[in-house]
Amino acid sequence: MRSVIAADALSWTFVPNVAAGLCASTLGYTALVARRWRVRHRIALRRLIAWFGGLAVIAIALMSPLDSLADDRSLAAHMVQHELLLAVAPLLLLMGLDAQLLVPLTRFVIRPALRHPLTTRVLRGLTAPSLALGLWSTTVLVWSAPGMVALAYRNDTVHNAEHFQLLVVGLLFWAVILAPFPSLHRPNLARKLTYLAIVSFVGGLIAAVLAFAPTILYPVPYGAGRPLLDLSALAEQRLAAGVMMAVDMPAALAAAVWVVSRARITSTPSADEDRRSSPGSRRCSAGPTRTEPNHKESSMSTTTTSTFDFGEFKRALEERDSTAQLTLYAPDAEVTIVDRINTPSSPRVLHGRDEIRTWIEDICEREMTHKVEMQVLASSGAGFTEACRYPDGTNVLCAAVLELRDGQIARQVGVQAWDE
Repeated sequence: MRSVIAADALSWTFVPNVAAGLCASTLGYTALVARRWRVRHRIALRRLIAWFGGLAVIAIALMSPLDSLADDRSLAAHMVQHELLLAVAPLLLLMGLDAQLLVPLTRFVIRPALRHPLTTRVLRGLTAPSLALGLWSTTVLVWSAPGMVALAYRNDTVHNAEHFQLLVVGLLFWAVILAPFPSLHRPNLARKLTYLAIVSFVGGLIAAVLAFAPTILYPVPYGAGRPLLDLSALAEQRLAAGVMMAVDMPAALAAAVWVVSRARITSTPSADEDRRSSPGSRRCSAGPTRTEPNHKESSMSTTTTSTFDFGEFKRALEERDSTAQLTLYAPDAEVTIVDRINTPSSPRVLHGRDEIRTWIEDICEREMTHKVEMQVLASSGAGFTEACRYPDGTNVLCAAVLELRDGQIARQVGVQAWDE
């Protein structure tokens, strides 16, 4: 960033577009926090600290003396700048968000978009974990190429675009890993760890090239002299490799520990689960695990109904076994889903096993717990409630009625609601 208002190369500089973005982010976040205070009378101090810490990191990366050093004096400073934009700032910004804070965005922007199949497909594509992973890997590789570094040095527009891309790609990738708010995609633990392993491999590969290259890889702009700290250009290059590993590896390791710990928390019953019959202790407003108000209902509450094995269906739901679930649906089964997005006047209707398979697999891939609670069974139908919980604490409550035919689900109508 060289289109700035500054006199000294080692002083803080005013970058208009960066300052405008920081101000807009501050105002927008403050408005969201103020709304949450009006509605819930709660403010999460740690999220405030994380968000404004993220904005401070961006300011340091792009308007402090670090930017001047990174321009043409120090490849190590250049690497520090990129790591701040690609890892540190995105992580802090995402730690400052949660589902409740983003209710206005989901209510007035995301929900209307999800009412239309085309925009739903577009949103699913833009937020796909594989896209975030691909963009991360491509971005890091491209902007590490000597030709692209030289081009960014010579062209301010390219340089600005580079920094913006690093920040956006960092936000997209770390949002997949941290999942601080409900998403159209919920990769499971294994996939998240795989994504972290891939980005660590890409970063390690680039760092190895920088560390063991026998010659200077970036003669423009770091081979022309003015060394920092009396280091040669080759020593700076190796120091840059160390900086990259010193940020990437701990960030990936900390993220891996976090997602594993969150997965263990959500898969382990809480201490309060034994008191689920008390409304105040339930994760969702669901009923008790079993209801036997009289002999008649008790005789209906068997684990199988005719040849339909409700016990197996319950197990498949709670263990996220998509294959077992699908076998319990008739080939021509129909599933109707009603929620705040798919309203009663325009529900989501799935026809046949192919469409149902896509729906079930999407749910089973999400990192969330499932607990079948109230259940009522009869010879030709069944009904149950299901309480689900995401790692970020978002609760989902579903109620479904099944129409059975020849031991399989012929028709299912479900209603679901979630925390906001």
